[in-house]
Amino acid sequence: MEPDPASLSNLHDIVAPEPVSAWPPAAGWWVVITLAVAWLAILVAHLAARHHRNAYRRAGLTELARFKAGGGGLTELSVLLKRVALAAWPREDVASLTGDAWLQFLDSTGGTKDFTSGAGSALGKAATMENAIPEESLPSLLACCRRWVAEHVSPPPAERLARSGHGPK
Repeated sequence: MEPDPASLSNLHDIVAPEPVSAWPPAAGWWVVITLAVAWLAILVAHLAARHHRNAYRRAGLTELARFKAGGGGLTELSVLLKRVALAAWPREDVASLTGDAWLQFLDSTGGTKDFTSGAGSALGKAATMENAIPEESLPSLLACCRRWVAEHVSPPPAERLARSGHGPK
């Protein structure tokens, strides 16, 4: 007699297949990973370059903080702003600026009117009036100087090199 095919004794456990391995990933994931790593490398390089380009701003802000603590005159403050400007623009564009031309340069590059008609206008009179900064105007003068150092728009590096005569011809 043949065994009954419908008998429960013929049943076996279900064998589950091996789990699908997550490694190595499919080709599409390799593309996504490669693009993500490349994008991250570009971002890090961009941030490092920006940090390096703005080192003169950080140094200027540090000196402005020392200026406030140690006191000083209008001439010293104007010299500090000129040193910051010389770090960003070619010498021939900035070094000879004085008086109203210097104040207009600060306003045009800072996007303000603080130096021609605001608290910073005292810098244009540094050579003709007493060098001491009146105590009541010091906070507003330092604030507009700090704002200019932090926010002025300098030319792009390639344009800066070309204008200084050191870039490609």
